[in-house]
Amino acid sequence: MKFLFILLAIFHSLSCANQDENDKFPNLEFKYDESLLSKSQFFKGVSLLIPLGFDQVIGNDFSRIENNLENIENSFFETDILSIFQNKDGGVIIISQIKSEKPILSKLDEKFESSLFQSSNVSDTYRGQFLINEIETVQYITNKKDIINYKLFFNVLHNKCYQIDYFVLLKNFVKFQSSMESSISTLKINN
Repeated sequence: MKFLFILLAIFHSLSCANQDENDKFPNLEFKYDESLLSKSQFFKGVSLLIPLGFDQVIGNDFSRIENNLENIENSFFETDILSIFQNKDGGVIIISQIKSEKPILSKLDEKFESSLFQSSNVSDTYRGQFLINEIETVQYITNKKDIINYKLFFNVLHNKCYQIDYFVLLKNFVKFQSSMESSISTLKINN
């Protein structure tokens, strides 16, 4: 399982990159396939296209999940959950804004990674940082048993930072990867 996760992380970093090794935030171009995406969604300063087959969680279900996620004890960041989407195959997408008045890049360090291991009980993690649509992004890919999580911190050098989490079952990862990369490629800050 660990070997498969490492191969997926390496494949991902090679398959979608135009990177200059000397840049702190190299430009990264994710593969884009419009046919895999729904219409654009806007959330309090950020927008992206959600993969087809995902439905927005609303009403009492959203309120319950939002309350649980925003009130996690000893959470590394305080977040405002903006929206949640799920599909019938166990995939989940969570869009959040980090409640911080300062850029968070300096907090995305070994201490954060250690916190990620402890709080999520993950077995592996892979960190990368790059530009998506000219916006500084830090990504953590984690593996917890049979779940892969792409955790993106978008706009990390500015006061308004967003966290976008893509959760997918490992058995569905290969099938979902193109949709996820297409969705990630549409991330934008809206002024």
